[in-house]
Amino acid sequence: MLIPAWAIAAACIPMLRMTISLEIIALSFFAIFLSSAIRFLIGFEFGLLAFWTNRATAIYSLYEGIHLFLAGRLAPLSMFPSWVEKTAAWLPFYGTVGFPVELLTGKLELGSSEIFHNFAIQLIWLIVLLVMFVHVETRDEEVWRCGRMREERCDSDQILTTI
Repeated sequence: MLIPAWAIAAACIPMLRMTISLEIIALSFFAIFLSSAIRFLIGFEFGLLAFWTNRATAIYSLYEGIHLFLAGRLAPLSMFPSWVEKTAAWLPFYGTVGFPVELLTGKLELGSSEIFHNFAIQLIWLIVLLVMFVHVETRDEEVWRCGRMREERCDSDQILTTI
């Protein structure tokens, strides 16, 4: 929705036109694809917490609060102390928002080692999260059974406490 609106606005207002090479656009789409996969897997794994805690949404909200800062959604990471910027660069947060945005806006130059470095970090996190996902999926029946048993115990505990 935002891209068509931007295209229409840029057609009408020359100041909004961005000069971006096709290589940057292609790299940006790849970065956004990796970012989306990372965000999906993180969300999926937080969703699994609902089997073991009633506070899964609270834990995910805490994650989102941290993500606001360390992904550069509230402010660019360059505005934070250097140790925060360096730490955030190695965590999945920056790769999900900050890197694709900086790539698309032209802050990162084509051919720079920073682009390769950030893609490598995105791929490492994607592999780590995929390994966790596959581990859970291969044990799907066991995880489901344990989660259902936990849920049934919680239900029976709640029934006993209300009696």
